[in-house]
Amino acid sequence: MGMPLATSWWGLLIGLYGYVLPFVLYAAWVAVALWDLIRQESQPLPYRTRWMLAVLVVPFIGPLLYFAFGRSPIPRQLRLILTVGGIAVYALFVLLGVAVGG
Repeated sequence: MGMPLATSWWGLLIGLYGYVLPFVLYAAWVAVALWDLIRQESQPLPYRTRWMLAVLVVPFIGPLLYFAFGRSPIPRQLRLILTVGGIAVYALFVLLGVAVGG
């Protein structure tokens, strides 16, 4: 996976998190956005379809745009924690990886 094995255990763990976390974040964002769009039966189908396409076709940016500009019934604070919190945790692991890995 592009990581040297001759590092410390902590360096290997932090590097693995830094490598896998973007994929986990993307999967979580897409799943929550699609679940939210599917359960919004009060919205017209073309509106929901356009957002579903944006979420699925534009990686990382699509779900973030939906959470920022879509008419989601998810409370604003929860959407901010989901998106900005995920990005902040990833940035923390990248910084830790740089500090531990050298």
